[in-house]
Amino acid sequence: MALADLSTKTGVQQFAHQLASMTDHIDILLNSIGVMLPERHLSADGYDLNLVLNYLTHFWTIQALLPLLKHSDQARILLVGALPFVINHAKVSLPDFDAPATSKYNAMTVTAQATAARVLLTLALSERLTATNVTINIFHPGYVPDSNFGAGGSWVSRLAGRILGESFSRKNSPIGAWLATAPELTHTSGHFYDDRLRQVPLSKQYTRSKANDLWRLSSQY
Repeated sequence: MALADLSTKTGVQQFAHQLASMTDHIDILLNSIGVMLPERHLSADGYDLNLVLNYLTHFWTIQALLPLLKHSDQARILLVGALPFVINHAKVSLPDFDAPATSKYNAMTVTAQATAARVLLTLALSERLTATNVTINIFHPGYVPDSNFGAGGSWVSRLAGRILGESFSRKNSPIGAWLATAPELTHTSGHFYDDRLRQVPLSKQYTRSKANDLWRLSSQY
């Protein structure tokens, strides 16, 4: 077991060093961390924690663990997305990590932006991993009853999340395990899957150009 503070790049790098001392390769990297803090909080580095934990942490972790992933015979990176409707109707724009504090902070908008960024990250990284033994995909996990996502929000947002989850998602979907182990997906990369194990076409907002712009921006942090 390795413990780490994943809210800072330094913490992620220390985590990677711990793992490197424990193993010589990683077969599956599942990035499932995510929060929705109702108010604006800053990380130790001074960035919006909703953006950090819902996006930058994923970028940092993948970058730090790529050497171990490339030592596997066939490694898979999995990112957690959201309902296909949410993914394909979100406004896809680059995150503003240095946005100044305002009196009107909308946590839902920020986390939606970070979720869209994870999709763009999947596209950008799949292109860069083409000649390697590492693949990356993103998926909607379905309805997870014991998730505390949105626990810090109002009872209305929690109730809405539960209703949406139960109405439009498969409960305890096997999608994650399938993506991690299915032999037929050995060379499948850069795709979005729903909780019923179906590949979902992305909206035209998710362009390679935006994905590459996000990659360059993220590399500055």
